[in-house]
Amino acid sequence: MAVQNWFQNSCSADQVSTISETASKNLEIKSSITAKELTHGRFSSDFVEPLKLKYTLYIEILKSLEGLQSNLGIQVLNKDKVIQYIFRDSEMLSILPDLCKLVKEKIGAEAQLFLRVYHSPETSEEHLDLIIRKKDYSDFLSILNELSLLSFELFKNQKPWVHITSDLVKI
Repeated sequence: MAVQNWFQNSCSADQVSTISETASKNLEIKSSITAKELTHGRFSSDFVEPLKLKYTLYIEILKSLEGLQSNLGIQVLNKDKVIQYIFRDSEMLSILPDLCKLVKEKIGAEAQLFLRVYHSPETSEEHLDLIIRKKDYSDFLSILNELSLLSFELFKNQKPWVHITSDLVKI
């Protein structure tokens, strides 16, 4: 009953279906559980509560990324991979919006920002990149260094942090 109320209060029927499909794919929940089975109490709370927490975190990440896009104009590249990355390191969710806002304020409204997961070709390491594109890159190196130090400070007790970089493509 608690799960049914949670679904009804938190999500529309279409969202429940979408979340169920996406969670199965993105969070590697490989089972034949349907949203209807979860909402009608077929499973014990020991099984359902962890799923409910995963769904809640997934929704928080999704809303945060949509907020970055709508409020700051940040384009999220390969959104599924970014969601999975943040899902594995959910503490990043509390810092990422503030960092993006600070970066946008520092580089100006005319710049474009992109968020992506970078996979190192030499190692199995991956991290989030916040990529900056501008019309003019004069004095950009000093700004980039300042922003990188800011990112390091915000994430100092946490590894990995967000790498702030540019591909030097002019807009």
